[in-house]
Amino acid sequence: MTGWFPRTASSRAARAALTALAAVAATGAAAEDLIDAHDPEAVAHVARGYGSAFIETDEYGDPLIRGRMDGTVYLIYFYGCTDNAACRSIQLRALYPSDADLDTLNQWNRSYRFSVAYRHGGGDVALQYDVNLAYGVTPRNLDDTFDWWRGTMREFATYLDAPAEATYQPYQTTAPLQAAPLPDEAEAAEPASDTAPEADAEERVELPAFLKALVPDLESESPEKNR
Repeated sequence: MTGWFPRTASSRAARAALTALAAVAATGAAAEDLIDAHDPEAVAHVARGYGSAFIETDEYGDPLIRGRMDGTVYLIYFYGCTDNAACRSIQLRALYPSDADLDTLNQWNRSYRFSVAYRHGGGDVALQYDVNLAYGVTPRNLDDTFDWWRGTMREFATYLDAPAEATYQPYQTTAPLQAAPLPDEAEAAEPASDTAPEADAEERVELPAFLKALVPDLESESPEKNR
């Protein structure tokens, strides 16, 4: 006896049905594990793995999370919302009191991916980090995003203290690209032709009689009409 299912057509159909049900159940479980911006509590739950996180609402009535990492307060804004719910993306933002100029901030933006820094009202500098959550991401993926955000905030605070001494630029090539050497001028030079036409020579084309009536005489047009 090889099993409790007899080897019949109906038994094979039953086995296929059970396999299909198991696949559907697994797919459903995997879909339920995904996190998107529809669920602010799920986003806040992951954020709490790195510090405090409290759910509020912004001035438009959309969800807002106020969090703290390493003593730095940051906000999580929700975007693409419908009726203050069913949002599609989030933006993490932190403010730093700093008088860093635009050149300093632009250097950061050129050297680091994902985040962007800019001057904010009130004498602060803003650091923001946008995350697309449409159709959901795994909890591990979102946890990794918050880990990147924590590292980015730490690095940015260090950069603002001493931008000239900052050497950590993980997304910049270690050696600048070198342009290919130009060919030797003697080899690249071409002998001038003695019969070359003059550059300023004006060539006039005589139009057939039947076209002269269709084409206006540009020299006779006044400047006022050509403006």
